[in-house]
Amino acid sequence: MQMPDDYRFTEELPFLDFQIRWHSNQQLPIDILGEQFLYSSLSAGADVRDSFDFYIDIIEDSDSDASWNTALQHRYDANEKLLYLSYLDGAIQVTVDYGQKRVTAKIMERALVYRAALGNWVLTIPLSELLKLHGIYLMHAACLVKDGKGILFAGRSGVGKTTLAIGLLTMGWQLVSDDEIFLQSNPELLAHGGPERAKVSWPTWRRFSYYLGEQDRYNGKQIIHLGDHFPGQVTNRHAITAVCFVGQSDRVTICPLDPMDAYRRLLSVAFLTSEPSLTRQNNDFLYRFSREIPAYGLQTGLDFKALDAHLAQSILHQ
Repeated sequence: MQMPDDYRFTEELPFLDFQIRWHSNQQLPIDILGEQFLYSSLSAGADVRDSFDFYIDIIEDSDSDASWNTALQHRYDANEKLLYLSYLDGAIQVTVDYGQKRVTAKIMERALVYRAALGNWVLTIPLSELLKLHGIYLMHAACLVKDGKGILFAGRSGVGKTTLAIGLLTMGWQLVSDDEIFLQSNPELLAHGGPERAKVSWPTWRRFSYYLGEQDRYNGKQIIHLGDHFPGQVTNRHAITAVCFVGQSDRVTICPLDPMDAYRRLLSVAFLTSEPSLTRQNNDFLYRFSREIPAYGLQTGLDFKALDAHLAQSILHQ
């Protein structure tokens, strides 16, 4: 694979038992990715299981008036064993090389304004592909703990996982992650997260201003350190007892799901596009998950006292 020549800026980041190395021809994308990477390094100083290199090439672009489609496009090259990801109509192009354990990203300068999404497009999704080599899988879910039991709250972006997570923090729960989680069977099912930071929207911040402090109105989302606002309630990982698939409603209802329904829903919240054998492994993992972990459909609104009571009755104390 042809590599750009000029990588004057490099940084290293430990994550779980892995080492991430960033290389770029500019400092700015490294700063943005560091800002957007929401997971703490759990095992600094431990033996490194593997290392991954991310090469980021910022390209000048004179076309500043383009209207971009933010949808992900992807293609897998079976001959080269490379996964190609494209965003913003090609303004961001990412290649995952499974054999070399390497990610390359070409980013047009004007695409850097999407800094809130850049960490997901250029770092989290490609990293999740490389972690599949070690049987670790990414899921769109919050993970919270109470009475020694860890529960995943799964759902697509926008369903309110971060609001739900902060709401349960106010009820005394512990937090592993508010939006995305890495899952691993070891042999128990463990969720890894440990969010040093979370992306919080203005309406969510305003709702919890008593805990988070007053904040001027802002556009989009801001990154905050939840551990600063809820000391002692943020943890790095926990075993999973149950999974709830979250929907919005005026009142709280919880109903058990059969394993096949749970499996179908798990497929909708996992990132599966990858090298075919890894996709099969990911599917097998989700199938085992659906058979081993009790699943529930959860409809909830913003009454977190009622939600806490329903979870205690239906899941925690069963």
